Parts: sequence; structure tokens; C-alpha cells
Amino acid sequence: MPLGDSITQGDTELNSYRRALWKKLLTDVYNVDFVGGQILNDGGAPPDPDFDRNHEGHSGRTADWLSLYSKEWATSFQPDIVLLHAGTNDLISGQSAESTRNDIALIIEQLRSVNPSVKVLLAQIIPSVYENINVNIAELNGLLSDLAKEKNTEAAPVILVDQNTGFSTEPKVDLYDEVHPNARGEEKMAERWYQALKTVLGKPLPVNLVRFNARPLPVGVQLEWATASEQNNVGFTIERSRSGTQFTPVGQVDGRGNTASRTEYAFVDLMAPSDSKSYYRLRQTDTNGDVRFSGIVTVSPAYQSELIASPIPADRMITVSGIVSPAPITIWNGRGQVVDRQVAESTQITLDISQLSQGLYYLQAGTKRVRFIKH
Repeated sequence: MPLGDSITQGDTELNSYRRALWKKLLTDVYNVDFVGGQILNDGGAPPDPDFDRNHEGHSGRTADWLSLYSKEWATSFQPDIVLLHAGTNDLISGQSAESTRNDIALIIEQLRSVNPSVKVLLAQIIPSVYENINVNIAELNGLLSDLAKEKNTEAAPVILVDQNTGFSTEPKVDLYDEVHPNARGEEKMAERWYQALKTVLGKPLPVNLVRFNARPLPVGVQLEWATASEQNNVGFTIERSRSGTQFTPVGQVDGRGNTASRTEYAFVDLMAPSDSKSYYRLRQTDTNGDVRFSGIVTVSPAYQSELIASPIPADRMITVSGIVSPAPITIWNGRGQVVDRQVAESTQITLDISQLSQGLYYLQAGTKRVRFIKH
């Protein structure tokens, strides 16, 4: 959750560091989700809305104001990691570095009260063009260094991120006005956030799978999937199962190797069973031989034969055909009472009904139903 003031929020002319950071994470295939109740920048949409725009950046707000709502935001959006850059407005409005440090400490405590293991990336804030304000910023950043050491624990790390060193105080170099970063400054901030995030995010995913579905065709099954980005991706093996547990390969599709762009894939399984439900998954292989599996999707044949029970009336045995297997079998009597349950493992099953009383019965196999009479 990006949390802070207008430096976090951005405006209608500048995206804020959030876009540049999102692009870096996407390029290296980190599967992350920015969270927060805001999607607009100050004044409206960002100039480039092609990124995850959720945040809690609030233009003009001080750290003490942010501390009033940080618990509410943490409760609503449950962030695992918080990027906290706050304090600029406090110092500009004349508040002391020490009181600002205490307000930031309170924000951290509020976040921890909701999630005791939340990871906080705490920024030493960027400078301004004003020398007198920068003196106070330097004092605050020193206090924040001590605060990070004080609050840091193994269970809930507080990681100091130096956003100040090397950030130019000259107008129009890294700043587009007195206190806000320009595109170059945003890139600098994004890179420093990114390097810190890599220490807590771990190894990036080689492939970011965003969609996988299956649909029946008159003959076979159409499988479609998409990736948001790929890294060292050799390709996908399509695997099918009748039971959902034992899978066999039915096809192969080459991957894109390395790409930060969305890629669409498709495969038609012409040999898919026409008499039973099928389960599919993808086995993705990296260039180093590592294998990862997707989730499982299910599909039933496009054409499902009519459920038939014979003979009717029946005395001891009845045969049911047209089952899309495997399927649960349920039999009700005329009063709606369940009298038998079992599972059909094939398209046809023969049932012993000799123990049933005479009368009308209903049999359901999967989603299909038929009536029969016990003589």
C-alpha cells in the first residue's frame, strides 16, 4: 500500500513514483497488487493510467492526519507491505522534526495493530528547493533512521529506504516545483523503493498467469490462457484428467521466453472425451528445468446425450445410460426422500433396486434427471 501525501498521490501531469515502480515490478514478474481506497491523483486521473492505481496518497496532508486514518485503511485493504513517505507537509507547516517522527511512529503502530506482521518500508523523505526546510528534513531523516532501528523486528520489519541522498535540490532537475518530483525524480524514487522491495518479496515468479479457462466445442475442448509477463519461460504442457488427480499430457505450446507484455495463448484438445467431464491444468517449464502448475479448470462435453433408464417398469435391476461421468447418482422416492446415493464412474451404470418399494422414483445423474417405476 503506497501511503503518504501528494508525493505519493501525484497529479494530472505527473503519475507519481507508483507508475514507474509498477512497471519495474511487472518487468521482473513480481506478482503484486497495490491496494488502497484511492485511484485518482490530485485533480483527476494520472496522465498514464496504465498501472495499478490503488493507493493512499493524500495531497496536502500531514503525518499526524495520516495517523488518524492509517488503522482504518489497514483494516479495509489488509496490506502486507506499506511504502510510507510522509512528513514533508508537517515540516513546511512549522511542525518540529521530533513531533513528525512521533506521528510517523504512530502510523507504524496503527498498521501493526491490524496486521502484526506488516512490513513497513520507511522513507527518508526527498529534499525540497528550500534550504531552511532541507535542514529540518535532514533532522527528520536522522530521527527516522533511529526509528527504523527501534521499530524493526523479525516478525514485522521496518526497512529504511533512503530517498534523499543523491536527489537534487536544484529546480527542474529532480523536482518540478518546490517539493514534488518530476519524471526523473519519480524514476529515482521508484528504483529505491524497488531495491528495498526485492529484499522482502523474494524470488519473482517466472510467469504471471492472469487467465486460464476451458470451453467445449462440437468436437473437442478449446483452452485459452494469458500471461501478464514472462521470464525464462520455455513453454506450457497442457495436461488432462478424467478424475482431477491423475493427469496426462495432451499438447505443448511454446512460451515467449522473456516479455513484459501480455500474451494470449490457445490450444484445442481434439481428443477430449465426449462422454465425461474433463479436468485441465498447465505445466509451465523454465529454462532451468523448474516446473510449476496452474490451477485446475473443468469442462463438460458440448453435446450431452439424454439420460435413459431401462427397463421401465423395472423389477430388480435398472440400467441408466447417457451419464456424463464421473457423476453422483441420487434416487428419490415419490415423497422426495433420498433412498440411494452412489457415484457413476462410466457413462452407463446398472443399479440393484430390488430393495425399493413399488412406486415412482426420480434418479439424478450430475445435472440430468429421469423418472422410473419400480414394479
